[in-house]
Amino acid sequence: MGQTTIRLPRARLRGGDGAEQEWHSRVIPRYQRRTERVDGALLGAYLSGINSRRLRGALSPLLRGAPLSKEAVSRLVGRLRDEFATGSVRDLAVEEVCYLFLDGWYPRVRIGKKRARVPVLVTLGVCADGRRMILDMRIAGQESEAAWRELLQSLVARHLGTPTLAVIDGNPGLQAALRAQWPELAIQRSTNHKLRNLLAKAPAHLREEVAEDYRRMVYAETGEAVAQARVSFLRKWRLRCKAVVSSFEEAGDELF
Repeated sequence: MGQTTIRLPRARLRGGDGAEQEWHSRVIPRYQRRTERVDGALLGAYLSGINSRRLRGALSPLLRGAPLSKEAVSRLVGRLRDEFATGSVRDLAVEEVCYLFLDGWYPRVRIGKKRARVPVLVTLGVCADGRRMILDMRIAGQESEAAWRELLQSLVARHLGTPTLAVIDGNPGLQAALRAQWPELAIQRSTNHKLRNLLAKAPAHLREEVAEDYRRMVYAETGEAVAQARVSFLRKWRLRCKAVVSSFEEAGDELF
């Protein structure tokens, strides 16, 4: 990584009609000073919480003769904001979204001179052809039913079709919002979230065993195998740790 001088010829191209136009490289766009890979790394560092001053200081030994200015960082961030804004309102009518994954994410962000966790509502869609895409991501005051309803209504306004299945963590506000928007929608509880809940209820010396028994259900190849593993799990852990069973049964039939 560092500065490299590349000589580009200046030329004019003459078309079949005799008209001339200036030649431009498709490999290196005009005025480009950094590769897309470097820009991607800069944005990743910025989004992780490093401010522009520290970012410029950390990269100055690497970029050497091509120091990163404050204005360059601002342009990069501005480009990212524009791309995010465009993606947040794009028409979803052309996307055959079958599955939704919805969850609240709580990253640490800078608010003035302090860092605090804020709720970000994230919706990931999986299309019929297997493609995954972020459909919506927004900051909310709290992970409430009203906030989730607003998000779902926004997706419908962007012409999202009725999905086949939604996978959630069990948040009651999210569940109520989904039922209100799509009453017949199948809902599945996230097996990963539930595993974390079970491990939180189990004593430390039993957690590995709980996880092993639980994964037998998750990775069972048939519905019959899941049912058998479920019966065994409940029978075993009802005697050894009732809190684990209570947490497991809380999900009802939406887990498996």
